[in-house]
Amino acid sequence: MTGSLVGQSGRSKPRQVRQWHNGPTRQADVVYAALKGELYLASWALPGARLTENGLSDHFGTSRAPVREALKRMVQERYLSAHFRNGYTVRAFSIETFRELSEVRIVLESQAIRWALAQPSLDYDAQLEPLRAEWYASRQESDVSRIARLNWEFHAGIVALSGNSQLLQLHRDVLERVEVVQRLDFTEEDRIETTYDEHRAVIDALFRRDIEDAVRNLELHIRRSTAVVSQRMTDPASGYQSAANPEQRASTSAVAMCGDGSEPPSGGPVQRRSEC
Repeated sequence: MTGSLVGQSGRSKPRQVRQWHNGPTRQADVVYAALKGELYLASWALPGARLTENGLSDHFGTSRAPVREALKRMVQERYLSAHFRNGYTVRAFSIETFRELSEVRIVLESQAIRWALAQPSLDYDAQLEPLRAEWYASRQESDVSRIARLNWEFHAGIVALSGNSQLLQLHRDVLERVEVVQRLDFTEEDRIETTYDEHRAVIDALFRRDIEDAVRNLELHIRRSTAVVSQRMTDPASGYQSAANPEQRASTSAVAMCGDGSEPPSGGPVQRRSEC
């Protein structure tokens, strides 16, 4: 997990916002991507944590306008809850929803493999080679965001083999929804190693044109990952507090922000503005 949002001085530490996936350029899009990139990973962005425009503006080193726009978008997407003149609260991601979306991923990605191998004119090896080069290279990455991006590209690459743009868009929509919690799978070294091994098994089967083995390995991979993430969403020791355990959210240790971006006196979540 990343560290607290609040620095030793009591003010949030400015940082340069990071780009996510397609590299947004509008400031509001960049802030949105950066905030989403830390959601459920940073100690200040766990379910139940309170956020404010001022605090995030200080944190990302930008004005309040793009922060406000990014926050509104995250409310619309149900990652946050808005409170009238009292900031925002990080919402827990439903485990049931995550599991259902994982099942949808299995259906879409399995069908993509079947369609891809049914196209005799497809330059199959050429499209697979970048995936093999990436996942068979000596691993040097341990950063959660970087591994999550590589994982996204792997699964999107599998679907792209189908040559069906509508299937690819449906799959992208599903990935957009699950990625914020899917990356919880990459917070432990052993799970990163397992991901590499399981991706290689899928790639090997695809190069052999073995549809059933590719689909079987893919389904096993997604189900194992779903089980690990689901467990981490319910395990208090993981730091993530799930909607399935509302009584745990009340005791979350996520650091929230007061209206001026400072840490509340208790060092814990702000339940009342009078605490600031």
